Amino acid sequence: MSILSSAALGSTALFYAVLAYYNIFAQARLLELLSIEQNTNGILVMSLRCLGVAYFILSFIIGHMIKLVDKHGPALRTSTITTALFAGVYTHRAFFYSSVTAEGAEACKLFILANGTLLVVSVVALATLPKPADTKRE
Repeated sequence: MSILSSAALGSTALFYAVLAYYNIFAQARLLELLSIEQNTNGILVMSLRCLGVAYFILSFIIGHMIKLVDKHGPALRTSTITTALFAGVYTHRAFFYSSVTAEGAEACKLFILANGTLLVVSVVALATLPKPADTKRE
């Protein structure tokens, strides 16, 4: 079993599980952290809960791939794609969104750092995975 790929998958699964918790159960704290006006009755909370469910599903799938060594490649590719896309969303909010507060931009930069770190670890782990044996069907 590749220790690096297992560590990359485990850390990504844990990060997504924490984000799932905050999006599903602690929206007020998450919105406060991101300096977004709180609206506990609106569509924002509903959207955060749906995003939390998506984070939970990703955490569940990636976490369950740790023990399946032959599935580390696809799981790391999934991890790489999702962390890159989420980092892109936070980058847009931190640097290109016109009405973001200074506190909101700083919070987004922390998410960029976390996602960027996971992205680098996933890419390195993916690059160091042993090549699978060629299994041609006849």
